[in-house]
Amino acid sequence: MHYSTVSKLLQRHDSRPDSEFSRMSWARLLKRVFDIDIEHCPNCGGALKIIAAIEDPPVIVKILSHLGLPTRAPAQRFDLFQTT
Repeated sequence: MHYSTVSKLLQRHDSRPDSEFSRMSWARLLKRVFDIDIEHCPNCGGALKIIAAIEDPPVIVKILSHLGLPTRAPAQRFDLFQTT
């Protein structure tokens, strides 16, 4: 997470009651911070239901291997001196 994103979240948190901020689901946080919507189908827009969260690394590797997908994240490549 980038520093600017964290500082924006902290600023918003300061202006809200603790109970409102703490009740936000992780799915809504993903949508808010990274614009990833896991609550709606990308094809039809219908509601999705999370039925499991797989967190055990060996199980994740086994599933990805079975699907023929990479099991390691790609190497990060960035230029510290690149200007945009």
